[in-house]
Amino acid sequence: MGCWFLSGCQRAPVRSAREHRWWTGNLRARLLFALLAETGMRLGEALGLQISDFVMGRGGTPHAAIVPREDNPNGTRVTMMRPRRVYVGTDLERLFADYLTHLACRAAGLGMPISTDSPLLVNLTRPPRQAAMREGTVRHRTAALRKKGSGPAAWTPHWFRHSHATALLPAGTPEWVVSRRLGRAHV
Repeated sequence: MGCWFLSGCQRAPVRSAREHRWWTGNLRARLLFALLAETGMRLGEALGLQISDFVMGRGGTPHAAIVPREDNPNGTRVTMMRPRRVYVGTDLERLFADYLTHLACRAAGLGMPISTDSPLLVNLTRPPRQAAMREGTVRHRTAALRKKGSGPAAWTPHWFRHSHATALLPAGTPEWVVSRRLGRAHV
């Protein structure tokens, strides 16, 4: 089976939980925003993920390992340099698998190697290809979405962190669990 992504087709085999149809658009952006919304991660934490930090279920619960690193190629770091594990649902796990397939096909088409210690979120279409995505790229993308009228007028990627915590608390999640999930030092 060849990499159909290399043919220029923008259709990705991503299905939402509510709709059973093909999704079109930027798979990397979809993964990033879904990751921020479902985990409450800081943008820098998400951009600092390596491929091996996202652990598929393998019979257990899938999770993203937030690993402190001093040498992230995009300059991001984990606040307070404390490692933690953030559990994710099967929809995000499936989206990760789709993105990873897309990434592997793009890398193979360019003749560029990827490994488990490669950055997860990378430049796919612009030079330097396969380089770690930077915060400026996300902020530019967010501004473009706001300009198109997506979401509230002044939203930022950090809003996902607050909405995640806001959703957990009314659902009855204990404050200390929310605090730990977000990587906060204190409740």
